Amino acid sequence: MGIDEFVEKIKSDKTFAKKYEALTSLDDVLAQAKSDGYSATKEEARKYLKACANAKLSCEDLASVTGGVDVGCSEYNQDPFNK
Repeated sequence: MGIDEFVEKIKSDKTFAKKYEALTSLDDVLAQAKSDGYSATKEEARKYLKACANAKLSCEDLASVTGGVDVGCSEYNQDPFNK
């Protein structure tokens, strides 16, 4: 299962999403997703997040698809994972 299926699971299953809330980096989110049976690369995740930012989703929407990781949603032009 890929990034689209992962995002749908996060959106539809609050218990599943809850375990991602404490994660603080994209690497942590991807590692947990992998252990949950999802396959996504860092590049796929960044591409998805940038598409979301370009769609001008709310900060809450962005947080829901990143498991609560702060993606700097008020600063759409920056890549928060490239630190």
